[in-house]
Amino acid sequence: MATLDLVFYEISNVAVHSWRDPLTAQRLCERVNAVADDGGLVRAKTSLLDSAVNIADEHGISVYDAAYVVAARVLGSQLVS
Repeated sequence: MATLDLVFYEISNVAVHSWRDPLTAQRLCERVNAVADDGGLVRAKTSLLDSAVNIADEHGISVYDAAYVVAARVLGSQLVS
């Protein structure tokens, strides 16, 4: 299992704004850190974002969503959303 480092913002935002539960945000971030410790965290670097811009433009999706596509490609993995 792997994810993009942007997931920290995504899960924290949902926990705080939708669920009104900051403690759950902390617990979820701890779980993502466990994934990161196993080497499953892809950093949103310039090269990744450049590729994401191209994919977003080509497919008419957001750069944010395209970044997850690029991360899956970098890892040679299947994207699950």
